[in-house]
Amino acid sequence: MAADAVHPVPPLPGPSHRLGEDGSQIDSLRCESCGRCFSNRDSLVHHRKVHAGVTTCALCGKVLNKVAYLRVHLQLVHRLDEQRIRAMVPTRRRYTYRGT
Repeated sequence: MAADAVHPVPPLPGPSHRLGEDGSQIDSLRCESCGRCFSNRDSLVHHRKVHAGVTTCALCGKVLNKVAYLRVHLQLVHRLDEQRIRAMVPTRRRYTYRGT
């Protein structure tokens, strides 16, 4: 059996995975705070909320990736009911991120 069959070589990432190498607009999808690059605008919008502190648990300080994950965390770890979670975590109607 050939070595490639046991440990196949992974394919090289395509142009969509190599931001900037294919001439794409890399700066438009780069986080201004940490420099992390994203291939999707919505992913960058979600990521900015981490820097804004919107995804940080007020009870224990844990930082989660998305607001939805923060809601689940509050429900499962801290055993809060939906009414208390809604009071603590912003919703789309009450919160709009404004990037710098």
